[in-house]
Amino acid sequence: MRFKCEGQLRIRVDLVNSYACIILTHNYLHEHPENSHSIPENICTKIRQNIHLEPLQLRKYLTKKYDLSDITPKQIYFCWSSSTQSAYKFDDDPVKSAIHLLKNIYQCRNCELIVEKNTSNIVAIAFSTPIIKYAQQIEEAHVDATYKTAKGRFELYGVVGEIDGSGFPLAYCLMDTSKNTGNNESVRTQLLIEYFQELRNRRLMPKFIFTDKDFAEINAVEKLANVFMSMAYQGTTEICIY
Repeated sequence: MRFKCEGQLRIRVDLVNSYACIILTHNYLHEHPENSHSIPENICTKIRQNIHLEPLQLRKYLTKKYDLSDITPKQIYFCWSSSTQSAYKFDDDPVKSAIHLLKNIYQCRNCELIVEKNTSNIVAIAFSTPIIKYAQQIEEAHVDATYKTAKGRFELYGVVGEIDGSGFPLAYCLMDTSKNTGNNESVRTQLLIEYFQELRNRRLMPKFIFTDKDFAEINAVEKLANVFMSMAYQGTTEICIY
């Protein structure tokens, strides 16, 4: 519904100082617009039962069963988002919520929490996937990282194993050392050593470990390479840097 109120929204952004000025003007009063039609409870229930579908897929699915002429895609997305969030959000603190999820929900799905650190300076959460049960068959492992994930603070380290010519995720490690006052490189290396050690304890002992030029990864792998080999092969693990 539109009104002749001569409303205007102006936004001025100062990129240098990371500042935004928002000015909203509304010259003439008018009656408050009625709320848009809410989603009927039976449709909300159906959305909650199918949160595994993406919003676009969900709308196509609902269209076959209900008349959605008065329901917008944004309404469906909001209901889907709220329902999805309730399935995995257990605490306002995302770190505590993730730890609870791994300990109490995903453990029955063979995802195991293998590293847990949550202090004022360092946060690290690592978990293995169900594929880790094939660890003894893996001769090649790839280690790589993605930075500035989860609102820009966390680094995500993944380990992928090669099985019959295909790559499968074996484990992930999220860490945040941005508040650490010491040597961040050393702290990351130590956390990765603990991460890799837990994978070794689960019989991951590859002949080849591939990594890029991330020195924390390289240093951690080098320190554990001889340990990997002492339990699996006669020789030393080859570290391939790409």
